[in-house]
Amino acid sequence: MKKIVGLILGLLISQVSFAQQTISSLAEFIALQDGSNQNIKMAPGTYHISSETKSLFPGGNWRVNEEGNWPGLLQFSGNNNIFDLTGVTFTFDSTILLEMPSIAHGKLVQLGGSGNVWKGFNLQERPNNGEYGYFHHTSGGAILEVTGANHEFYDLTLKSRFSRPYGLGSIYGKTGSSTGKLPGSSLNKKSGLSINVLDNTYFENTNVDHSGLGHPLVFNGPINNLVFDTVSVIAETRSTNDLIANGVGGTDRNGVPFHVTYNGVEMTGESGKADYLSLFDTHNLNRCQNLDSGNQNAPIKPNFQYSLVEDSFRGYNQGQIGTIEVYNATVVGARSGIALEYASEGMIVDGMTVTGIAGHGVPACGGWNGSNGGEGDSTAYGPPSYSVLKNVRADAAYSTIMEINGNSQDIIADIELLDPSNGYNRPTDSTALALLGGDNHKLRIWKRDNKALTKDLIIKVNNGGTDNLLLCNMTQQPVYVSNNVSNSMIYSVGNIDNDSSSSANNTIVKLSSSTNEPDVCKALASSDNPYTNCNGFDAFSGIEAEGFCDMSGVEIEYSADDGGEQIGYINNGEWLEFKDVNFGDGAASFDARISSKTDGGDIELRLGSPTGSLIGTCSVSGTGSWTVYDTVSCDINSVSGVQDLYLVFTGNNGYLMNINWFKFTEAEDNCYLPWSGDDFSVEKETVNYSSGSIDISCASSVEISMDLEGVGSMEDADYLNVYYTVDGGAQQVISENVNAFAEKTVSVSGIRGSNVEIFANVYTSYAAEVYTISNISVVSEPEVAYSLDVVSIVASADDGNVPANTRDGSLDTRWSAKGDSHWIAYDLGSNKTVEEVGIAFFRGDQRTAAVSIETSTDNTNWETVYTGEQSSSTIAVQTFDVTDSNARYVRIVGYGNSSNTWNSFTEVELIGR
Repeated sequence: MKKIVGLILGLLISQVSFAQQTISSLAEFIALQDGSNQNIKMAPGTYHISSETKSLFPGGNWRVNEEGNWPGLLQFSGNNNIFDLTGVTFTFDSTILLEMPSIAHGKLVQLGGSGNVWKGFNLQERPNNGEYGYFHHTSGGAILEVTGANHEFYDLTLKSRFSRPYGLGSIYGKTGSSTGKLPGSSLNKKSGLSINVLDNTYFENTNVDHSGLGHPLVFNGPINNLVFDTVSVIAETRSTNDLIANGVGGTDRNGVPFHVTYNGVEMTGESGKADYLSLFDTHNLNRCQNLDSGNQNAPIKPNFQYSLVEDSFRGYNQGQIGTIEVYNATVVGARSGIALEYASEGMIVDGMTVTGIAGHGVPACGGWNGSNGGEGDSTAYGPPSYSVLKNVRADAAYSTIMEINGNSQDIIADIELLDPSNGYNRPTDSTALALLGGDNHKLRIWKRDNKALTKDLIIKVNNGGTDNLLLCNMTQQPVYVSNNVSNSMIYSVGNIDNDSSSSANNTIVKLSSSTNEPDVCKALASSDNPYTNCNGFDAFSGIEAEGFCDMSGVEIEYSADDGGEQIGYINNGEWLEFKDVNFGDGAASFDARISSKTDGGDIELRLGSPTGSLIGTCSVSGTGSWTVYDTVSCDINSVSGVQDLYLVFTGNNGYLMNINWFKFTEAEDNCYLPWSGDDFSVEKETVNYSSGSIDISCASSVEISMDLEGVGSMEDADYLNVYYTVDGGAQQVISENVNAFAEKTVSVSGIRGSNVEIFANVYTSYAAEVYTISNISVVSEPEVAYSLDVVSIVASADDGNVPANTRDGSLDTRWSAKGDSHWIAYDLGSNKTVEEVGIAFFRGDQRTAAVSIETSTDNTNWETVYTGEQSSSTIAVQTFDVTDSNARYVRIVGYGNSSNTWNSFTEVELIGR
């Protein structure tokens, strides 16, 4: 996250504070386009642009009609402005595009200038009485363009709708003139967000919802130093079977196509349908022409998916595209997730999920009708040389997960392979999972459940020549190594088809399972976990035993129980780890599916480590055969929240058992607060009272209270003592009394735990000496923030001043590390609500220090909840009000101080609930 923080701090320093002006009309907003040094707050609401609002614009006309050049609607060109549009939505009638001229490379709105801050810019295209407009010129255009330098965008939203035609995609060419096309048809492109000639700009929470033949998000160089933190791109694909079945008709987004001109007649219904559909002959697969020019009479081939849009993260003038960083992105349904393979500098991508990617489906020679089934047409990830991709995911429902051409070099990637949510729809000959070429790459592909895909897809290492490749295929999918691969190391769990020459100097190793992953591959993993980035198990759903996060000694093997995989070859003392198992409000019992030809053994259930807290032991008896299965069950001690679970196997020598899956059963909710006890009195007797165990697990904290009274001629031998315990621990005093006393109320608050029990020991010597206990209650208290416990502390580095010093209660000790972006992280043991972080800085009264604070539930995916500087006034703990977040892990990242690059904290306190 280094660049994000540095970029924000740099931009903030450059901003000048101006008095805020509030506006509440579209006319006022239009008047601000050329201004600089403005601080604008617009009243929330929806502001609609239609032909009727044209009079609000200079000259009473659309800008492009007055100026003779794009943009068509708005052009913000001023500098150093702040536009706070939180809660504002700009909508426009799509048909206003039809009122603009046929000029190449259109754009409707342009946000330019330098040093501007945009908060909440939301632009949405809407139909006008069901009709959609388009850019007249066949080169098309973009709805929104961002240009200039040194901007910040927060909560940018764009909804762009439909090209002409829509529903056909680029199945018969991309434009009406530059490539081959359907006879008499005109295709007009419409892109969403265009990033054009832009430098040093930060985007946070960008949302593009795009339906149109054009790029949802496109870059046109020169481009450099852009950061996207949290991006969502939503596009759309369609099956050719649906296209064939629906024909021409219709005027909505599902019509095929939308407003096609055929031989001079615009067709929106049945007119000319038979002649038009004759061009889509699905039975004559030999009518294939070259796409370079001329009309395309090729048929639509059934049974594949194609995208109705073009690429996301697409680049033009890529030789002028520099550094782009992307964090926490999602792309659905585009033609590619990233298509920047020729950019001049590498990307940094940390956290990205790409699903439903499909090709443009051109059925011409060499395309989908070709022998390769259209491979190379689209992919989830097509990064440039020198890129680093971490925590990225993709499915292969309709296309490949990665394509690297033979000219690329030095790409590092760790990709999680996902199962598609809606199955596969690919031509028979489209068999590539990935197409890999180029030199000096380090690539790791893995799958969370370690199971094979339901479609036979192959990792093909042959894309234009490959040298010095490290490929770690931790999936069950096969790898094909062509004869132009050299000096490479390839490790694969899936089968390997090796056509490389014996003189190629390759090291090719078939692994028995992902648990045998070599260290050189583990080093590529996006997290510290050496096997998978596994976390986040639901305790009450079936957990596959082979889906562990770490293990000792065991092996994955075939399961005769369900035909999948299981854990076998288990010896005494071996174990499985499952990180972040969510037990919710509590678990009561444990079930496991096992088999054993021997006498079995025990499964110990422990928290935190193989020797951690024991919550239950499940005894396993022999089933008579390794292929005969039984489900064993056992009760466990109370456990709730998110925990790291260890299954530890114990027993005699030899193999103990196989385990296929396990799950927990939820505990019944016995927490009913407020709780009240019966009143009672003691006269001339000894009474030892117990309330029994009271479940308080549903409250963050509780208060115990009651009224006590002692009347009569008592002496010091008479007593009334009241105590309580928490979770079976030592007794703690509520009230201890001797002799008589007036009625009083006693209470204890701030009690936290799962169960409490109240005890009273009471004695009076004679009649008419009476102790009374009444109004006994246990009530939940309002949640209040408190200092959170920390179970472990780690840091990226230290100079001998260790991380533990930040929790020893002393301002005379410290943790220190020299250099930008060093961090210290705290494990809370389970998820808490983190509200504040207190930091005492070494020499904090002499200098300032820049930090960011991040939280995570899984120690892998981090959310920044604070960025800023500490004051130079004190060495005491300074409290930072962070964005409230549900988290188990808290990480403080340091960026040096105003005197040097040291990061030094003496004490750290975490506040929450």
